Amino acid sequence: MNKHITIPLLIFCLLVSFKVTINAMSLQSSPDSVDTTLQDKLLHLQTLESTTNIDSAITAINTSIAAFQAAENVAGTAIGFKVLGELFFRKKDYNKSLESFNQALNGLDKKEYAKAYIESLHKKSFILHQQSDYSSSLKNAKKAMNNCEGDCFGHKGDFLKLSFLASKKLEKLKDAKRYADEAIEHYELHENLTGKASIYLNLAEMYTKVELYEKAFDYYNLSLANYEAVNNTQKVGELKHKIGEYLVTSKDYQNALEKLEEARKYAKEIDNPLLEARVLSDEAKAHYILDDHKASIKALKKSTKIWEKQNKQERLATDLIVLALSYAANDNPKRAIKTFEECITLSNSLKNKNNIFKARTAIAKVQLDQNDLKTASASADKALEILSDITSLESIMETYELVSEIYEVQRKEEAAKDYAVKSQVVADSLQVLETQRQARLAMLRSQLAEVTEELKQVKSDYVEQKAVVQQQKAEIDTKIQIIEDTEALARQKEFYLKVLEAGMILLLLTLAALIYSLFQNRNKNKK
Repeated sequence: MNKHITIPLLIFCLLVSFKVTINAMSLQSSPDSVDTTLQDKLLHLQTLESTTNIDSAITAINTSIAAFQAAENVAGTAIGFKVLGELFFRKKDYNKSLESFNQALNGLDKKEYAKAYIESLHKKSFILHQQSDYSSSLKNAKKAMNNCEGDCFGHKGDFLKLSFLASKKLEKLKDAKRYADEAIEHYELHENLTGKASIYLNLAEMYTKVELYEKAFDYYNLSLANYEAVNNTQKVGELKHKIGEYLVTSKDYQNALEKLEEARKYAKEIDNPLLEARVLSDEAKAHYILDDHKASIKALKKSTKIWEKQNKQERLATDLIVLALSYAANDNPKRAIKTFEECITLSNSLKNKNNIFKARTAIAKVQLDQNDLKTASASADKALEILSDITSLESIMETYELVSEIYEVQRKEEAAKDYAVKSQVVADSLQVLETQRQARLAMLRSQLAEVTEELKQVKSDYVEQKAVVQQQKAEIDTKIQIIEDTEALARQKEFYLKVLEAGMILLLLTLAALIYSLFQNRNKNKK
C-alpha cells in the first residue's frame, strides 16, 4: 500500500476512536455525578451520628433521606433512618427511635450493610426491653444472633445479655440461665469484667426471687469481685448494700448488720448520701426485727434527714412509718403518733393512700394500747374510709383485726364478730395467694434444677468423652510408638545389610586381587 495514503488513514482512525471514547464518557458523566452527590450525603450522614448538636442533625438527616428517596436509593434511605434512630435514641425519644430503626431494617441489606443491620437490631431490642415488651426484645435479639457471624461487631455479648434479661422477665428461667452462661463465657473470652459483673448481679437477683438464697449469695459475691476488679466504686457500694439487703431477706440479721455497716462506711467514703440512706433504712429494719428499737430510731433519724435533704419524699414517708413504729415499740406513744401524723401529711401531698392507711391503722393501735378507745375507734374509722383505695391485703387484714379488737373491748360483740369474719376472709385469700406463690416458685425452681441437671449431665458426658478420647489417644500413641520402633529397627536392619553387603563386596574384591596376585607370581616363577 502507498505510504502517503496509510499515514492519513491511521490518523483518521485514531480521531474517530478518540471521539467515540469522549462520547461514551459524556454519556456516563450524568449518573456518576448523581452517585457522587449521594455518596457524599451518605458519608456526611455517618459523621452526624456522633454530633453534639442533635436537633440540627435530625433536620439535616431528614433532608438527606428525602434526597435518597427521590433518587430511589434504598440503601442510602435505610442508612439515613439508622442514623436518625441513633440520634432519637440519644435523646431518649424511644418511640421515634424505634420507628426509625424499623424503617432502617426494612431497607438494609443483611450482608452488604451487616454492621448497620446488627447495630439497628441491637438498639431495637434494647428499646423494646425498656418498653417492657420482653417477647419482642427476645425475638429481635435471637434474630440478630442468627444473622451475624463471630462477635456480631462487638454486640454478641449485649444480645446474649438482652436474651437473658428478657427470658428472666418472662419467667423462662431455664432459657435465662443458658443465655447467662453463654454471656459469661463470651465476656470471659473478651476479658469484659463489667459485663460479667452485670450478669452475675442479675443472676443473684433471679435466684433471690425464687428464694434460692445460697446460690444468690454466691452470685452477689462474684459480681462484687468483678466490680472491685474494674474499680467501679458506685457498683461496689451498691453490691455491698445488696448483700446486706439479701441477708435481711434471708433472715440472717446479725450477718446482715455487719455487711450493712460495711456498706454504710463505704457509702460515706465515696460520698454517696442516697446509698448511705438506703443502707440506714435496711439497718433500721434489721434492728427493729431484733427488738433493738433504740438502734432502729438512731438509724432512721439519720436516714430521714438525708431523704429530706435530697428531696426524696416517697422514701422519707416510708421511713417515717418505721420510725413511728420504733417510737411506739420503745414506749414513746406521743412521739410515735406525732411521727405518724407527719407521714400522713407528707403522704397526702404524694397521694399515697397505702401509707395513709398504714399510718392511721398504726395510730389506732397505739391509742388502743393506751386504752384510749374513743380516739382509737375514730382513727380506725378514718382508715376504713379509704379502704377501697388500698391494694395491700395484709394491711386490710390487720385493720379488720384491729377494728374487731376495738369493738370487742367496747363490748360490741356483733360488730366485733363481723370484722373478725372479714379479717378471716382476707386471711383465707392471702393463704390461697401464698399457696399459688409457692406453686409458682416450685415451678421456677424446677426449671433451674432442670438446666442445672442438664449442665451436670453435659459436664459428665464431657468428662466421660474426654476420658475416652484420652484413652484412644494413649492407644494411638502406643501404636505410633510401635510403628516408630519397627521403622527404626527396619532402618537399623537396612543399615546392617548395607554394611554387610559392602563388606562382602570388599572381601570379594580383596580375594580377586589376591588371586590375581597369585597368578602373576606363578607366571613369574614359571618364566
